[in-house]
Amino acid sequence: MKQRKIRKLLAVLTAGLLAALLAVPAFPDQSSPSVIDPSKTGSLTLIKIKENSASVIESGGHPSSEIRGEGMSGICFGAVKIAEIEAVTSGDVGIWFADLDSSFSALLKDCGVTIESKKIKDKTYYSIEALETAVGRMNQASGSIPGEVKAADYVRGSSKTKHLPATDKNGKAAVSGLPLGLYLVAEEDYSGYHTDDPSGLKLSEHIHNPASPFLVSIPMTDPGDGTVSFSWNYDITVYPKDQTVRIPKYIVSEDDGDTLLQSEDLEIGETVRQVIEAGAPAVERNASNRRYEHYTVTDTMQKGLSFVNVESVRYGPLLPAPSKLSDFKSMSVMQRGKDYEVYKDAEGSVKLTDANAAGTKVFRVELLPEGLSKLNAMEYSGAVAVIFNARLTKDAEDGEGKPNKNQPSLTVKNANTRQYTIRGNEPGVYTYRVVLTKKGVSSPEMVKFSIKRKGSALSFVKEKNGFYHLSDHDTERSANVPGTEELSPAGDGTLTIRGLDAGSYEFTEKSTASGYDLLKSSFTVTLEAGRPADGMLKRAVISSDGSSSEIRVQRGTAGFEVENQKAPVLRTGGFGTKGIRICAILAGIFAILLLPVKLRKNRRDA
Repeated sequence: MKQRKIRKLLAVLTAGLLAALLAVPAFPDQSSPSVIDPSKTGSLTLIKIKENSASVIESGGHPSSEIRGEGMSGICFGAVKIAEIEAVTSGDVGIWFADLDSSFSALLKDCGVTIESKKIKDKTYYSIEALETAVGRMNQASGSIPGEVKAADYVRGSSKTKHLPATDKNGKAAVSGLPLGLYLVAEEDYSGYHTDDPSGLKLSEHIHNPASPFLVSIPMTDPGDGTVSFSWNYDITVYPKDQTVRIPKYIVSEDDGDTLLQSEDLEIGETVRQVIEAGAPAVERNASNRRYEHYTVTDTMQKGLSFVNVESVRYGPLLPAPSKLSDFKSMSVMQRGKDYEVYKDAEGSVKLTDANAAGTKVFRVELLPEGLSKLNAMEYSGAVAVIFNARLTKDAEDGEGKPNKNQPSLTVKNANTRQYTIRGNEPGVYTYRVVLTKKGVSSPEMVKFSIKRKGSALSFVKEKNGFYHLSDHDTERSANVPGTEELSPAGDGTLTIRGLDAGSYEFTEKSTASGYDLLKSSFTVTLEAGRPADGMLKRAVISSDGSSSEIRVQRGTAGFEVENQKAPVLRTGGFGTKGIRICAILAGIFAILLLPVKLRKNRRDA
């Protein structure tokens, strides 16, 4: 892997070690710096680095200013001595390891690993190369419990283990007073790992690939400046690394269809597009025990949201801070049925189709063997992006500033790890309500309003008298739930309308109670929300005939009153009631004036 040498920090493997051995005289002078001082003890310092961001892996056992990476806090290591270190000065000259701990030998045997040894003067010795090879094979051993897990369990459970404190905010932990020898070091516990999430998404982060158990020799050779004889380094610093994974989710902006948000406001029935970016740390090249065996993205929705469809699944290099949906175009498209499949539940095997998607609250995208092989072939840490659509339903929370949420999770297993699940953040979808109170009529339930948005009439579903929600047209209409374009208040005059977006709604009174005038003209209610949306209305305005005024707002609800005037006489249109009264008076006067004329005519005829 590019710029990646070896994940396991086999710190004793250095060319300087062999060169040092050749410099040891047949009868060494104990005052010479080339001879191990058995009276000394050593120390071990670990600086835990997040591999996703690290650029250097090895430092030869010394503190290094070249290391660049984010420290990881809350991780506990243990070190258990497994062999003595000895200098052989005649025959097979060199540094060898002897008196291998019997419990470590049993661990190797349990993992099916044999270790090469050499008899020198009737004593069994092991070379560093043989020990490294054995530990490498042990780590890669498969089975119901992977070899790496067995090795970590061994370090965790041994009574001889030196337990280091949890790493600090810089990823550092240290232990001193260690007897000289060869140590097996492993991560005992990383459940305490936590990180401050700079993205603000409140994301949890899981250690995906803990560092494989590795060997550390105390002391190690110190080659000095290369011009003089070597010395020994008794204070060892190593930089084990972990790969981490997280699963952020974003809402795609309704306004431009591209900007990624953590909140949005919608009407009931509208579709919300979302994208899940599930981390997929790269598999170490030629490391069969690191390969993905299972990879599933699941999304679970609250009652106010319903799954519609998976639009696409992509994979490719990890995007650490995407801001646009179009950023994911750099990823390669996976094929449904070949690379992945979509299921209707979290654990079952019911394939999800358009025909059975209605009302679905949980869906699962599971990579098939061909999709897993694509993750295993990635050279760098990557991600799988699931782009899907959901819909805000009639069951949505509204009016109180409460979000409608759905949470993603990633379930993953490598050959060297137990299966685990990590959960992502929960973006919020909000919707609002309006409460109109009808005043000035004796029978408010006789009043009828219609509402338009952007010039189009809206349809509503009645929940109870005076209480309506915007029709979830794709589901309620398909289920033959009757809708209406005319809304009536309850007997107390209140008309509650749920499931509205920020924006303007035009109200028109279509009919009113007998004996009352219709409202002179339509009026518009405009709901204004903040950005980013948080479910709270910042302002609401009612306007009509060129004038406007603010109306009361409480959380995500806007409320106002409208009042009718009582008609003096039955309305007729045209000249109106005043004209009717004038005509009646004139007709009476004309009839009186005509009466004498009619009487004279009658006498003449007689």
